[in-house]
Amino acid sequence: MPKKPIKQGYKIYGLADHGYIYNWTWSSREKGLQKMTLYLTLTNTGSLVRNLALSLPRRYLIIYLDNYFTSVPLFSELRACKFGAVGTTCPHKLFPPELSAIKNRFATKLEWNTLLAVVVQDVLCLAWQDNSIVLALSNIHTVDKAEDWRVKERKRPAKTSTNGRIVREVFGEMLIKELQIPSFIDDYNQYMGGVDLANQFREVYESHKPTFRNWWPLFY
Repeated sequence: MPKKPIKQGYKIYGLADHGYIYNWTWSSREKGLQKMTLYLTLTNTGSLVRNLALSLPRRYLIIYLDNYFTSVPLFSELRACKFGAVGTTCPHKLFPPELSAIKNRFATKLEWNTLLAVVVQDVLCLAWQDNSIVLALSNIHTVDKAEDWRVKERKRPAKTSTNGRIVREVFGEMLIKELQIPSFIDDYNQYMGGVDLANQFREVYESHKPTFRNWWPLFY
């Protein structure tokens, strides 16, 4: 990290709820991830998530992740540990290649709200057409029931919005319209971002006092 006071380049991975950090683990460019339990079926990043999840005070909670962490093996393992998991994803080894191909070839060509799903190791792999195709994973949702869809009030995207024409066709002349969207997308939009919210809370009390003692920044 150029021009940063810590040459090693630390990263902090947090587990948060409503903007409050419950637990965290660290990594650095020189030392790698802090010592933790590794699992043969998971990558180091997947093991990191599993360890943080097992630090929670109880099971049967739902964890929301972005595509840096998500994978079919991790979601399958979290399900075995009695945790729900939902998150966007990038194509990876066990993700259905047909869904990846659809994103690569038809990302802006399908009708809005087109939903495709494949189950792999009891994990639901999804491709949903919004402005572009969103790839996602869930080990708690289904897509074949009426309650798997929710009516939400949405605003028509601006003409300058990237690929906004796909959604604008649904709105017609209306600026705001109630539309049905998949429940996994609605849940992700509502509950994702606890760490980002924690960063916003912390920024109000941030201190930037210059110091040559390496422990002072950690104290602040």
